[in-house]
Amino acid sequence: MTDSPIVLITGGNTGIGYESVKALYASSHPHTILMGSRSLEKANESISKLKNEVSGSKSELVPIQIDIEDDASIEKAFGEVESKYGRVDTLVNNAGGSFDGIMREDPGSKGIRAAWNKAYSLNTTSTHVMSHVFAPLLIASPNPRLIFVTSGLSSLENCSGNSDSKLLNTPPPKGWPKPPSMAQTAYRSSKTALNMLMLHWAKTLSVDGVKVFGISPGFLATGLGGAGPEMMKRWGAGDPSIGGRFIKDVVEGKRDDDSGKVINKDGVQSWQFDIVRFGEGGPRTARSEYGISLTTRYDVRVEDNLQSHDSWQPIPELSVSDADVSVFFLETNDIVYSTPVVDPWFAAEEGPFSRSTSYGNITYYQSNLPVKALAYKSPFASIEWVTSDTWQLQRLAYEAIGAGQWEGACDDYPRTRKGDLLAVIDISDEKHPILRAPGEIRIPKEEKHTEGQGDENRKSEEQRNDSAQESLLSVELPRISLELSHRFTAGVFFAWYLQHSLPATPLNPRSPSVTILNRAHTTVPSPLALQDPPASDYSLSVITPPAVTRQLLKEAKEAGIPAVWLQPGSFDAEVLEYAQANFKAAIGGNGGRGGEGWCVLVDGEEGLRIAGREASRL
Repeated sequence: MTDSPIVLITGGNTGIGYESVKALYASSHPHTILMGSRSLEKANESISKLKNEVSGSKSELVPIQIDIEDDASIEKAFGEVESKYGRVDTLVNNAGGSFDGIMREDPGSKGIRAAWNKAYSLNTTSTHVMSHVFAPLLIASPNPRLIFVTSGLSSLENCSGNSDSKLLNTPPPKGWPKPPSMAQTAYRSSKTALNMLMLHWAKTLSVDGVKVFGISPGFLATGLGGAGPEMMKRWGAGDPSIGGRFIKDVVEGKRDDDSGKVINKDGVQSWQFDIVRFGEGGPRTARSEYGISLTTRYDVRVEDNLQSHDSWQPIPELSVSDADVSVFFLETNDIVYSTPVVDPWFAAEEGPFSRSTSYGNITYYQSNLPVKALAYKSPFASIEWVTSDTWQLQRLAYEAIGAGQWEGACDDYPRTRKGDLLAVIDISDEKHPILRAPGEIRIPKEEKHTEGQGDENRKSEEQRNDSAQESLLSVELPRISLELSHRFTAGVFFAWYLQHSLPATPLNPRSPSVTILNRAHTTVPSPLALQDPPASDYSLSVITPPAVTRQLLKEAKEAGIPAVWLQPGSFDAEVLEYAQANFKAAIGGNGGRGGEGWCVLVDGEEGLRIAGREASRL
């Protein structure tokens, strides 16, 4: 027996599980940490690695073989823990996985059934069995906790509203069959089911004093789904240690007030369609505190003064009973893509375009621009903000008539880095909007001006007048060459071109063919190998890591390929600069409709429309 808390973490040898073990092992509080793994050998290897990373620990690390999809393995692990310790103080149900890639390789009924059965078997059913078997050991603890590691993708509000990633949540094109999707539908559905399972266990064990939590660790760079940590980092994923430290805090009782809920590091994750606000006393919803009218919408910025935390959420008009809260709203009938207005707030100051008010510890900043001052209907007008804790916030921004409203938002506000405005509507002709300057373009702002200076001092940084996206898609190139080195994303990208009747040739130096949509497609090893038709008739769509992209672009230039599209994660600043300098047209840069980058899966449809090309005509 041991007096220190006994923590069992399934899937503890990799990813967030490993980081959770590491955070507990590095804690000033002693723990007996049981690292669960399907392979005892891998558990021992991870423990050896961890001991080299953390010195002077007060805790004990114990490997334990457990495969939660194997009932005999679960029962064996239960017997070992019962005989040695007699209790478990915290069970962290971390083991899980994403299998949506099966459907990208086989989008038919067989692939769907395989992916969904596997996702529910591991993420939901097996987790339920694990909890059922170990429940007696939890009840035997004087201070038990049961933790289910869920996901932000499990939120119905995120999927139905505006905070979900456009890369995951953009509707597919009209018609059938639909192209393979990045939506992670099987994974997120199984995690939504896991949330219900958490509620079941919270009710079942409430009289036994067991605190039950769903933990949403955030978008972190793990091996989940097969993309690999490096690729996920290029998509904006945070370090897995963030999730590990968060789970440690829950294990050590710092979030006990949120028992029975799905929580993330900033508060309680919204499950349904209420708007969550964070601040002292925990989360509160607009619906619970005010009456709500669903006739109009406006944007409100919620600032928690106690944490480095920003949250943009479009919410319904509030019929406010609290006299201390002022409400201004904007009609949004003529605005598309959810966010009606750019928010030119000025460092906590009220101005002609924004208002602020306070409720307890929370300050609200709200746009107050009339609809006539907005540009119209551009899915390309996008801006990305990154707070100091690296939580990426994507939202659609609309340029207001009259430049200069960006200065406070970009330069003065202490928690926001200067972002890149990826495209601006030319509002001189609102009936025929012109995309301008996508890519690495700085936000236009009004320069400081003193009497006597020329008008040229007021000008923003010069922007390119032509859209690289329009140029690329309007170039009369009959074929597209797609680099397919990353198996995880290759299928869905290549399938997009096929589904849109765009003749595409896959590049892969390691395989003579790839199978996409149940068909084998012959590959070529390099742009230099394109011969019939010649390389000058191709454009190049790239999804490789920057180091590979750099060499690939050099080969494409040598081969005579005139246009390239750098998909999210395929470039760094050096690669982007090279592409823009050496090709007739080059798409790349942060942003795009969803903020993840200029991605053909999200922006390709609009690009075809802007360029006046329909797939059916090619």
